[in-house]
Amino acid sequence: MRHISIHAFVWLFSCLPGLVLGQSIYKQVDKDGKTTYSDQRAAKEAKPLEIDSDRNVTQSLKDKGSDGKAPSVEDRVKQRRELRDKLRAAIVQAQAALDVAREALAKGQEPREDEWQPTISHPDNSGKPNKNGIITGRNGQVVCSKVKASDGSNRVLCPAVQVPGEAFRDRLKALEDEVAKAEEALREAEQNYRRNAPD
Repeated sequence: MRHISIHAFVWLFSCLPGLVLGQSIYKQVDKDGKTTYSDQRAAKEAKPLEIDSDRNVTQSLKDKGSDGKAPSVEDRVKQRRELRDKLRAAIVQAQAALDVAREALAKGQEPREDEWQPTISHPDNSGKPNKNGIITGRNGQVVCSKVKASDGSNRVLCPAVQVPGEAFRDRLKALEDEVAKAEEALREAEQNYRRNAPD
């Protein structure tokens, strides 16, 4: 007859369930009160143990409810399912938040009316006309003109150009930060699922 101690049994039962699921295991207590487990029945009073593949025996030996009893198999399966669903829901929620942040960034690429500011334009080519005889500024984007100053000298004036201002840059940066934060939240939710979701 083969005998194993309680610790060896727990390890064997939790780590190698395939070996014990195919046969009966008996719990036997001798006249000295020593408990042994065996795959062979030594006495009529030896009790066969019921093995449930859905139950984590090692965990159930440690976890006790408020009444001091281990949760039932049904409760444990329900808890595992609820935990898995909760972790999946966190991923779905994080993905939805990321989608919203990305959409806001995509729609926020154009400056609003109050985010423009005028800037001075300087003439190209030191104020000399191009081959068409036109004085331009901002690499040909605006047409400049010569004017007579109060001291009688000629000066080149280019029109001011509206460009996105600091308010636009700040808003765009905030949108980009929201996307980065949402991406990190999604990574954490996925990592949390991989680490903690029951098999």
